[in-house]
Amino acid sequence: MANFWKTKSLFFIITIIAEFAFARDGISLQKTTEGQHWKSEPTPQVVEAMIDTIWQHRKQYFVDRMHAGLQAHNQQILYTTQGLTNNLLIWASQKRNNQILDDLAAIYLIPYSYLQSTNQYQVYIDGHYYAVPLDAPAKMWLTGDGHETILSVSQFIYLLSKTINVFLDIDPADRTQNMNDLLAFYPTVILKDHLWRWIFSDQGVFQVNGWACNKGLFNHYEFMEKRLNREFGTDHDFSYCNSVTDTDMWILASVVEMVAAHEKNSTLVPLDADKKQRFLDYVQLGNDLLQSRLTESQLLDFNNNPVIGLNFDLGAWDDHPDHAYTGYSGATFPQPSDAARAKNVGWDISHARRFVHVFESLHENRDAVGQTFPDDEVMTKLSNQVAYGTFNRDFEKPLFTNFMDGTNGWYRVNYSGRVGFAYAPYDQSISLITGGYCFWSKYNPDLIRLRNALWTMIFSQNPEIVQHRQSHYGVLYIGYERTAPPTFNTSYSFKLLNFLPTFLNEPTDVAMRPVKAIHFRLYSAYPNPFNSTTNIQYDLEKTGFVRLGIYNIDGRETKVLVNKSQNSGRHQISWDAHGLASGIYILQLRIGAKVQNRKILLLK
Repeated sequence: MANFWKTKSLFFIITIIAEFAFARDGISLQKTTEGQHWKSEPTPQVVEAMIDTIWQHRKQYFVDRMHAGLQAHNQQILYTTQGLTNNLLIWASQKRNNQILDDLAAIYLIPYSYLQSTNQYQVYIDGHYYAVPLDAPAKMWLTGDGHETILSVSQFIYLLSKTINVFLDIDPADRTQNMNDLLAFYPTVILKDHLWRWIFSDQGVFQVNGWACNKGLFNHYEFMEKRLNREFGTDHDFSYCNSVTDTDMWILASVVEMVAAHEKNSTLVPLDADKKQRFLDYVQLGNDLLQSRLTESQLLDFNNNPVIGLNFDLGAWDDHPDHAYTGYSGATFPQPSDAARAKNVGWDISHARRFVHVFESLHENRDAVGQTFPDDEVMTKLSNQVAYGTFNRDFEKPLFTNFMDGTNGWYRVNYSGRVGFAYAPYDQSISLITGGYCFWSKYNPDLIRLRNALWTMIFSQNPEIVQHRQSHYGVLYIGYERTAPPTFNTSYSFKLLNFLPTFLNEPTDVAMRPVKAIHFRLYSAYPNPFNSTTNIQYDLEKTGFVRLGIYNIDGRETKVLVNKSQNSGRHQISWDAHGLASGIYILQLRIGAKVQNRKILLLK
């Protein structure tokens, strides 16, 4: 496991250093924040002027850092560029701001010249690098030792895939040379050299060895199948062995974007029929996996009306060292005796920023890939979870829980040996500013209220509000001390560059439609109690992905009876419990995000 935590820690430390560099830039230019923007309403004109000002000051940063990072074979800059410009890309595409789109194209083209053509690359397993031969030569971004950092690269591949789709929506007569170059250079690099290699190569590189879960290397199709069927964890049954990661989501969303781009222009984005079908099969697999990890929550909207939310992969990280103190919500830095793990915790709201872009890509392009998931209902429930499941409901002093399900314990205490490091309760609130969540206001107009409340808080000069902002937004513990708060400089702030693009959507009728439940029914098993064999029946109102499993009284899954898409109607299956001890078992039927349970008693 140490190898995995070491790699993960490196990315985290680099990200923290970058964030503090951005904060220092704002502090040194504090005086420039005085002026009309502090008291202006967030009209489209004001927002556009602020975005343009920040971008003019900051775009050279990306050019310089991209060259410096890739010259040093540091792939972290690919990761950072997606995180800092994806929201801007969406805003510029919808506003048809071709100048900013051209600037982004120029920046995204820089890594192309740093691709290396190779017949093999290195994979780090159990403390050693191993050479992985390729089925065919590929162009890749590699570290100095020939290693590919898949998390960083997949995140950038997603950004490129999204950009290609955006540029194909622009009239060819209006595309700039940079746009045309990006469309000419990258599709093959994305489809052949990366996505096809990752997903279908005979020599897979995806593994959970570093997590002490299982041995083996798999291509991403095999890897996703095993996660769907929860086959990992035979060595050590940690909760995270079968977790869905951000890398998994970036690769899936990239495939969806590229197939959709192919549908728009098969000349610029070529894909033969066989490869297209295999990609579509992979999308089906990925969608089945995501659907199987959604769980509904019961929430109240701002008028105290009951609504439904959605959590993703609840409990997947409960055993992770980062979650050792999620059950502690005290005000003082936790001591070892305070260690307590909350159960069935959702993703932390910083990592869950991936949901904004990934689920939107799947939603926007579902027709192009022959899918119905995620539909408007799913997107509305996800937006409900943010608005009503994480928010403290104080529009003057807004705060957001550290985790999507509403858990608000301490996170990453003494992270990876860094004594005195931690996120206290509410310390992840900055993610609602930088994470793009307010793009989902088109599904839930209450997110517009939240977005405007954040604007007011950011630019307030009320000492009480300033103290609130500086105490909770963009701060954490390092060396047992609270870090200095960032400023929101209207000329240079990266945080504003991520937040301002979300002032885009107004309520639409899709956001106002009621969320209808998907009905199904799990009947009592018969006979019950039973000796060895019992019969199980359930009804489906419509076709959907079904997972029917048996759990022991400790919540451990002992048997999977059904794990596939099934048609509407009544279904029946028999379960032979031969070999299991007498006792109470839980029969669980999951359809998408909905779950029904029945107790059954085995007597021998």
